[in-house]
Amino acid sequence: MYASLVPDLGQVALAVRDVAVAKRFFAEVLGLRPLFHAGPRLSFLGLGAVRLMLTVPDRTGEAGRNSVLYYRVAGLEE
Repeated sequence: MYASLVPDLGQVALAVRDVAVAKRFFAEVLGLRPLFHAGPRLSFLGLGAVRLMLTVPDRTGEAGRNSVLYYRVAGLEE
Protein backbone atom coordinates (compact mmCIF):
# COMPACT_ATOMS: atom_id res chain seq x y z
CA MET A 1 0.00 0.00 0.00
CA TYR A 2 0.99 3.58 -0.50
CA ALA A 3 1.56 5.92 2.45
CA SER A 4 -0.53 9.05 2.02
CA LEU A 5 1.21 12.40 2.30
CA VAL A 6 -2.24 13.99 2.33
CA PRO A 7 -4.16 12.45 5.22
CA ASP A 8 -7.39 14.37 4.96
CA LEU A 9 -9.52 16.71 2.86
CA GLY A 10 -10.25 19.91 4.77
CA GLN A 11 -12.24 22.12 2.43
CA VAL A 12 -13.79 22.24 -1.03
CA ALA A 13 -14.26 25.64 -2.71
CA LEU A 14 -17.14 25.68 -5.16
CA ALA A 15 -17.68 28.63 -7.50
CA VAL A 16 -21.39 29.40 -7.93
CA ARG A 17 -23.40 32.12 -9.67
CA ASP A 18 -25.31 33.22 -6.56
CA VAL A 19 -23.94 32.41 -3.10
CA ALA A 20 -27.26 33.03 -1.29
CA VAL A 21 -29.18 30.69 -3.61
CA ALA A 22 -26.48 28.01 -3.41
CA LYS A 23 -26.33 28.32 0.39
CA ARG A 24 -30.10 27.77 0.64
CA PHE A 25 -29.88 24.71 -1.63
CA PHE A 26 -26.99 23.07 0.23
CA ALA A 27 -28.47 23.84 3.66
CA GLU A 28 -32.21 23.37 3.14
CA VAL A 29 -32.31 20.70 0.42
CA LEU A 30 -29.15 18.70 1.11
CA GLY A 31 -29.00 19.34 4.85
CA LEU A 32 -25.46 20.70 5.17
CA ARG A 33 -24.77 22.63 8.38
CA PRO A 34 -24.32 26.41 7.87
CA LEU A 35 -21.08 27.54 9.55
CA PHE A 36 -20.75 31.24 8.71
CA HIS A 37 -21.54 33.73 5.99
CA ALA A 38 -18.93 36.32 4.95
CA GLY A 39 -20.83 38.81 2.84
CA PRO A 40 -22.52 38.34 -0.52
CA ARG A 41 -19.55 36.54 -2.13
CA LEU A 42 -18.59 33.90 0.46
CA SER A 43 -20.35 31.32 2.64
CA PHE A 44 -19.19 28.20 4.50
CA LEU A 45 -21.13 25.02 5.30
CA GLY A 46 -20.13 21.86 7.15
CA LEU A 47 -20.24 18.41 5.61
CA GLY A 48 -18.91 16.05 8.26
CA ALA A 49 -15.24 16.93 8.75
CA VAL A 50 -15.08 18.76 5.41
CA ARG A 51 -15.98 22.42 4.96
CA LEU A 52 -17.73 23.58 1.78
CA MET A 53 -16.83 27.12 0.71
CA LEU A 54 -19.30 28.73 -1.68
CA THR A 55 -17.91 31.67 -3.61
CA VAL A 56 -18.41 33.53 -6.86
CA PRO A 57 -15.85 33.01 -9.63
CA ASP A 58 -12.84 35.27 -9.91
CA ARG A 59 -12.35 37.28 -13.07
CA THR A 60 -11.03 34.27 -15.00
CA GLY A 61 -13.39 31.63 -13.63
CA GLU A 62 -16.81 30.37 -14.47
CA ALA A 63 -19.47 29.16 -12.04
CA GLY A 64 -19.44 25.38 -11.71
CA ARG A 65 -16.13 24.98 -13.54
CA ASN A 66 -13.39 25.91 -11.12
CA SER A 67 -13.55 24.12 -7.80
CA VAL A 68 -10.56 23.87 -5.45
CA LEU A 69 -9.71 21.07 -3.01
CA TYR A 70 -7.87 22.05 0.18
CA TYR A 71 -5.99 19.18 1.83
CA ARG A 72 -4.98 18.95 5.47
CA VAL A 73 -1.32 17.97 5.75
CA ALA A 74 1.05 17.37 8.62
CA GLY A 75 4.74 18.29 8.70
CA LEU A 76 4.53 20.92 5.99
CA GLU A 77 7.69 22.58 7.28
CA GLU A 78 9.61 19.31 6.78
